[in-house]
Amino acid sequence: MKTLTLTLDDEVYEKAMKACQQTRRSLPELIRDLMGSWRTGSHGQDPGEATLTELWAFVDSKPLIEGSVGPLNRDSLYERGLPGH
Repeated sequence: MKTLTLTLDDEVYEKAMKACQQTRRSLPELIRDLMGSWRTGSHGQDPGEATLTELWAFVDSKPLIEGSVGPLNRDSLYERGLPGH
């Protein structure tokens, strides 16, 4: 099993927590169940999936903030470096 760390905007986090309350699960459980459905091919059967799909659409609708990392590949990461490292 792998550990996944996410950084979320406060507004996105609040919306995710509301989805958790509606489905009576923790955020890690909700995300784990969604990703597990990808493996088993059971899309559309999980009631939390529609909520997470809506959450991802909401996140995608937000513009990138000036100075944010944005998409990187290994070469650009080495060229750019990381602040404080």
